[in-house]
Amino acid sequence: MSKFVIRKNRSGYSYHFEGDDALILGCADNHKTMGSARIGIESIRSVAADCRTEDRTQENVRAMRNPKFEIFRDGNKKLRFRMKAKNGQQVLMSVPFKTPEDLYAAIEVIRNTAAQAAVQD
Repeated sequence: MSKFVIRKNRSGYSYHFEGDDALILGCADNHKTMGSARIGIESIRSVAADCRTEDRTQENVRAMRNPKFEIFRDGNKKLRFRMKAKNGQQVLMSVPFKTPEDLYAAIEVIRNTAAQAAVQD
């Protein structure tokens, strides 16, 4: 079963999202309080199913309105996505993916399971 896991770290709190196979698909760092981490998770839960996908790896891509999954290549040329909330704030950053198919599959897992995912702290 998919779940969000909240952890305390030196600078506050972070969380990650695990798919059904317990693989981490994305994370968010630097929340000063447990409450702000929970707000980020609730934002994901409330909009994930309706997020569109903007593939910034393609040329001449038209920017979409938030909320959305924004696909890009990081500094190491690895495929990633960032999930942006309605207000444009990044609420989840993916791990790197080897193939576009793996990346799109991870987005679908989040779309289909985030609203019912458990929260573990």
